[in-house]
Amino acid sequence: MSDDNLEDLYNSKYYELGEFGFEDKGRPDFILNFVKIKPADRVLEVGCGLGVLLKQIPSENKIGVETNDFAIEKCLQKGLTVIKADAEKRLPFEDSSFDVVILIEVIEHLHKPGPVLKECFRVLSSNGRIFMTTPIRSFFAHNLAETHFSEMTVKELRELVEKCGFQVLAHKACGISFLYPMLENIFFKPFRVLRFGFKGKREKATGLIDSCHALADKTLLKPLNIYRKRFLGLGINQLIFAQKNKESIELYDQKYYQMHEFVFKTEERTDYKRILELLNPEPDDKVLEIGCGFGVLLKKIFAKKKIGIETNDTAIEECRKRGISVIKADVEKGLPFESSSFSIVIMNEVIAHLRNPKFVLDECFRVLMPKGKIIITTPARNLFFRNISQTHLSEMTIKETRALFEKCGFQILAHEVCGISFLYPLLENIFFKPFRVLRFAFKEKQNGAGTLIDSCHRIADSTILKPLSYYRKHFLGLGLNQLIFAQKDKTKI
Repeated sequence: MSDDNLEDLYNSKYYELGEFGFEDKGRPDFILNFVKIKPADRVLEVGCGLGVLLKQIPSENKIGVETNDFAIEKCLQKGLTVIKADAEKRLPFEDSSFDVVILIEVIEHLHKPGPVLKECFRVLSSNGRIFMTTPIRSFFAHNLAETHFSEMTVKELRELVEKCGFQVLAHKACGISFLYPMLENIFFKPFRVLRFGFKGKREKATGLIDSCHALADKTLLKPLNIYRKRFLGLGINQLIFAQKNKESIELYDQKYYQMHEFVFKTEERTDYKRILELLNPEPDDKVLEIGCGFGVLLKKIFAKKKIGIETNDTAIEECRKRGISVIKADVEKGLPFESSSFSIVIMNEVIAHLRNPKFVLDECFRVLMPKGKIIITTPARNLFFRNISQTHLSEMTIKETRALFEKCGFQILAHEVCGISFLYPLLENIFFKPFRVLRFAFKEKQNGAGTLIDSCHRIADSTILKPLSYYRKHFLGLGLNQLIFAQKDKTKI
């Protein structure tokens, strides 16, 4: 049997042995009360088993995905639409095809749950919802079955779901796995084995076994469901109900660029100065800046070829006013350039805004020439400094950032402080956010007021931030913004 073939693992014997669980009529009630599916919702259930939940979903447009002919036949007998497919390879649906995706006790059976969740993200419509249940891996409960490849702790599951682009709406206990190993071996496994042995031979014996199984389930498991919230950390089965976040490219609309206009238009910034010092670009260099804003930094670089990438028409228009060549693209879907096209890549305050920074860094590695240079700045996530913006999807610690660059094949030449983020939450709320809000309010109304606000913003920036930037190396561990300057490692090519 191939370890990576789901169809081999989940054969007819597997479904017959677990038939009681798959045919349990009580499970769907709790799920449907939680998800609240509407008749017009388009619903996909990945790993729909024998179709008990799918049958009860009050939707006119619902479909299941399964791997085994035995399970599919049972679903078809119930009048359900089910497709045979391996979710770990690709879901056979177009983007934004569903409003709700359900995975009940599926995640733990996957070798690579991350790609499957990203596929769920892809096929969900904007603000689509995903509901899943899975055991909690803990000291008391782990490796519950030979078909469990990806049991996760509470923290691991939540981080995975958020990393795949979902906003968690609820994370609770569901069922009981704290005592599951004991209950599984003493009660439930013998029931399933006995039922399989008597199947089709002695109807009364099979009925008695089912009754005993149902009684054990009712007396041992259901009362413990009352403590869903309190026992989440003790190893009870977990459920996550989440919503698809906007695509990262959708977060940066015209209002975002207008609110941050001062930052994008400022000519004299300490991070720009340091980036240019380290890069020391030559006229023959070919430069790519990802997330180039209004093109201010790119304008300062005198190179033979320079090009920017942006997501929004407002920013692109500002770049073109400065004579900058810019392309509109979503870098999380790939860089629209041939391999080895550039000698320098710049990402200034961009990494934190990406859902999948590794993919983008891999793309940067691809488009860089041998010994090509890359420089990035990004906040340093730590105890004092995290989640400072709703558009920050991938804040990283100093250690995480360094490890990611090395994993992507870069040799780090410098890792130092850039700007100041240790006091950023305080400074952001007291000084800089009010300046941006006021400037936005006075825009195109009172030019004099707008100019005064800009002047106050510059004074605050120069008196508070610039002096602190001199301590680049000394304060790196205290949570200051970090800068990484690296080179494409020729040994990894």
